[in-house]
Amino acid sequence: MSFWLQEDQRAMVSKFKSGKPNLQDKGKYSTANLSSSRPAGKDKEGYVYSNWSFVRFVGKAHEYVQKHVKDGDLIVLNSAMVSKESYVNKEEVTVNPTSEQLVVFDCNVYRKSGKGKNEADIYGYRGGN
Repeated sequence: MSFWLQEDQRAMVSKFKSGKPNLQDKGKYSTANLSSSRPAGKDKEGYVYSNWSFVRFVGKAHEYVQKHVKDGDLIVLNSAMVSKESYVNKEEVTVNPTSEQLVVFDCNVYRKSGKGKNEADIYGYRGGN
């Protein structure tokens, strides 16, 4: 599994075939499953796809996704972090995660402008606005 973080990095907010909502408001943050892809590599055709479960949207990103994003939308990650750091749980025990955690701090819905730029940048659709 990989996530290629770069300027205008895009990811799809998964839409479940069952119709069950993916994007969920948890109060101080939101969660959703995302999918991403990257080119397969030099001299290879196609893409390598990755799925990211329980992605957290915090701060500006949380406010933005609750107002502007729905399941199935393609979003641009303006500020995000991938980590696999240990943490102390409620029982004050140090836990070592088994998988990476993706946290999004700022994002917007991708809108194709036809000019090679994200319309969200051109027209000011920035996260938290």
